[in-house]
Amino acid sequence: MPSLSGLLLVFGLAALVQGQQTITVQVGQNSSGSPGFAFNPANITANEGDIVSFNFSGMGSNHSVTQSSFAAPCEPLAGGFDSSWVPVSASGPAEVWNLTVSSTSPIWFYCKQLNAPSGGPHCIQGMVGAINAPTTGDRSFDNYVSAARATTDTPGGQNITTPQLAGVNASATTAPGPLSTDSGTGGGSGSGDNSTGGDTGGGDSGNGALSVGASTVLSAAAMMIGIALV
Repeated sequence: MPSLSGLLLVFGLAALVQGQQTITVQVGQNSSGSPGFAFNPANITANEGDIVSFNFSGMGSNHSVTQSSFAAPCEPLAGGFDSSWVPVSASGPAEVWNLTVSSTSPIWFYCKQLNAPSGGPHCIQGMVGAINAPTTGDRSFDNYVSAARATTDTPGGQNITTPQLAGVNASATTAPGPLSTDSGTGGGSGSGDNSTGGDTGGGDSGNGALSVGASTVLSAAAMMIGIALV
């Protein structure tokens, strides 16, 4: 006879995994899909457990995804996440960084890159983004963008040269790196300076582990169903 507790565990786990979403955000791309100093989409909604996958494939030599606050859009949030400098390659696989959302509270972020052909630092040009920003009231995403564009001080975070994985209401498990088509894992580092970007390198695990996490858990669930039915 099947174990009732085992079946409940399996189906509950499967439902949780199936409900998880992966939301892709292009870094260095505007809303029309053209290269630009922006995130696309810049304003997203995510549930607890969802993965926000930042794809560094757009304009620029390198960018960052640095957590900030609504009050100081171009300054790093204490205890916040930071991809550090991630190079944008004109050829080859794009660097990817996955954040897992742990709360539906608003999450604000920006690119701390100072160098641009024109227009000044990326954040001041409006290269900011939000997860679960309020749709009404003073703390809307539009007001956050306006505050970033009105910033007169040099955007902060230049001294953060290694990825900060743990953040407020979201976190990563690995540094940014290219996804491998062979094993689903990749390694690398987004560290570097604000003019040349970080050097990429090898590693034991990468963001691909998050991409295959759901299928792995579902496979485990299927095995557990077989056990429960014995």
